[in-house]
Amino acid sequence: MFMSAVGWSEFVNIVEYEDGEDAHYITIRMGEGGVLRQSVEVGQTYTYAVNADEGWEVNTLTFDGKDMTSMLMDGQFSTPVIIGNAELNVVFRQTGNSVKGRVAESNVKVCVNSNTITVKGAKDDAPVEVYSINGVKVTSSVGNASISLQSGAYIVRVGNETFKVRL
Repeated sequence: MFMSAVGWSEFVNIVEYEDGEDAHYITIRMGEGGVLRQSVEVGQTYTYAVNADEGWEVNTLTFDGKDMTSMLMDGQFSTPVIIGNAELNVVFRQTGNSVKGRVAESNVKVCVNSNTITVKGAKDDAPVEVYSINGVKVTSSVGNASISLQSGAYIVRVGNETFKVRL
């Protein structure tokens, strides 16, 4: 028995799991090319530092499809108590560039849940355009929209605002 083996006897609580049984993860969508999956324990909370690149700011932070942007304090987000698998998504808004300057404060929110981009708070006639990271236009819509796409990184333009998302 491994409990009596040298080294193993030092552990206080050894729990064996079948592959995949009782294993839970937070999936964190990042830039193009992959995701980060962190093994987590049910009943615990986890804290993440959320930092935007220069020229960008956090537009929305969703956890398991719920907008939790208001829970982002001083660049830190703490999850609710983990009850199972979860997904953390952050959408960044471009704050301006040398040509346009800062975009005026708006109510536009771009959220991501699984493979769907949701635009909220847009004017009814605001053009919504989605581009691949390579600059190829993938799809377009008008006003508030819900757009399903394949996994990947995208640039979303809503009127004069630009957002980076990762599905």
